[in-house]
Amino acid sequence: MGTLLKNRLKFNRWLFILFMLVIGLIMVVPFVFMLSASIKPTAEIFANPTQLIPAKIQTSNYETVFNHPFYFRWYLNSLFAVTTLILLRGCIVSIAAFAFAKLRFRGREIIFLVLLATMMIPGDLTIVSRFILYKSLHLIDTMWAIVLPAAFDVFFLFLLRQFFASLPDELIEAAKIDGCSYFRIYWRISLPLAVPPLLTM
Repeated sequence: MGTLLKNRLKFNRWLFILFMLVIGLIMVVPFVFMLSASIKPTAEIFANPTQLIPAKIQTSNYETVFNHPFYFRWYLNSLFAVTTLILLRGCIVSIAAFAFAKLRFRGREIIFLVLLATMMIPGDLTIVSRFILYKSLHLIDTMWAIVLPAAFDVFFLFLLRQFFASLPDELIEAAKIDGCSYFRIYWRISLPLAVPPLLTM
């Protein structure tokens, strides 16, 4: 009976590995076609039926991209926007999530529900009002018009708030008895534990 169970578990394990390999291959296919298209002439890209291996390999597509005067500038802009956004979102959202999870203050639940309700408002509905706001703050044609609105994300606030709420209150109380302020509890205890959900941001 034990041998039968072991063989079945082994079979299930290999079946799972095979399934994941198939899924992985399916996910890789678009990237393979994208790489193939990057070394094809335009006529071959839109040929029907298409071929994975090009009849003639050309590198002019890469030369055109790398010789563009603003190519590296675009990458620097993206790097700045992403890095700044991650840092701001990590600071602002994590502090707010800790406050909603572990601090007791009047109207906490109502404020949190109102913030969650904003997720149901379509972004297109606020385009005009956001443009007016950015214009009044002189953010038009600046990188901050991209970074600042996305720095506070309600979905990640909800995600982190649920994580901080799962931390035992005894841990917070023990830190308070040792003389830690709420900010020190957040910085030295809660934030290091929140690294896994923070990485999803």
